[in-house]
Amino acid sequence: MPSTSIALCTYNASRFLEQQLDSYLTQSILPNELVVCDDASTDETITILKQFKEKSPFKVFIFENEKNLGYVKNFEKAVEHCTKDIIFLSDQDDVWLPNKIERISLAFDKNPNASMALTNAHIVDDTLNKLNNTLWQEFGNNLSMFEGIGRANLFDLLLRNRVANTGATMAFRRAIVAQIMPFPSHTVIHDKWIALCQAALGSILFVDEPLVLYRQHGEQQIGVGIKTTEKRSWKSKLTQKYGGKTSDLQHALQSSQTLYNHLIAKNIDPAVLASLSHQMAHYKMRLSLPKLLLPLRIIPIFKDVLNQRYFYYTTYQNSWSKIASAALSDLLF
Repeated sequence: MPSTSIALCTYNASRFLEQQLDSYLTQSILPNELVVCDDASTDETITILKQFKEKSPFKVFIFENEKNLGYVKNFEKAVEHCTKDIIFLSDQDDVWLPNKIERISLAFDKNPNASMALTNAHIVDDTLNKLNNTLWQEFGNNLSMFEGIGRANLFDLLLRNRVANTGATMAFRRAIVAQIMPFPSHTVIHDKWIALCQAALGSILFVDEPLVLYRQHGEQQIGVGIKTTEKRSWKSKLTQKYGGKTSDLQHALQSSQTLYNHLIAKNIDPAVLASLSHQMAHYKMRLSLPKLLLPLRIIPIFKDVLNQRYFYYTTYQNSWSKIASAALSDLLF
């Protein structure tokens, strides 16, 4: 059985942290070490962590940042300090089911060529009541989508699918750390970055088994989104969901370019990067649309509707109505 590290990042985590820490203790196979990087918390987080360290049956290392690094660079620091064979990423506000470490460790044992694993999760509210869908169901995924497809197709699928955006369901071999470092600042989210790097360079296991209670609440930075009953105009809905600001598109383009530059330096098959090139072309098209001349916007938008770039790179929904809404937003706003 491989040795295991947990990379936990915290920031003002006192509300839910104890439940997450306690779920490590209930694992059928305990981790070998917990590496915590705290991002300059101002609440009781450090006190909770130190109390846990005193009672923990496994090693606990706590690193306190003097200045706030942001969650991406904080996770990078935590990963760099992990020393065991398999590294589990952990959020501060979830709860692990008791078989998480054992299930993933066995999967890596049975698949020695696998560099990374992604699992399913139960979506729960702030009091851990299960909501309707699992994480994969929420994203429209099933195991058959990921198994038996080639590297280029898997990369393309993960590029436009949110299943790779959830680090709480992710584990990977420490041997790949050199491939994924450094995490980019202010561009690609770290979990998406790791998954895409491994789709291009490694081999990913997909485990369609919920092993985490993935908590949704108003204080988290990233989640699956809480549905609202708020009434808004059709224009505000379109601009919020699809239109975005110029800065948002520029950020998306920068993210794609950063990942492209990182992967192309690894001399990988250009076919793997084809979808990334198409994504960048789509963002560049949207950024270059004339602001005042609506008729001149019609042709490039229509072309990207026909070649399905709006489908692949603007909306996660398999629906022509969603694609039309995204294109209409660009056309009108």
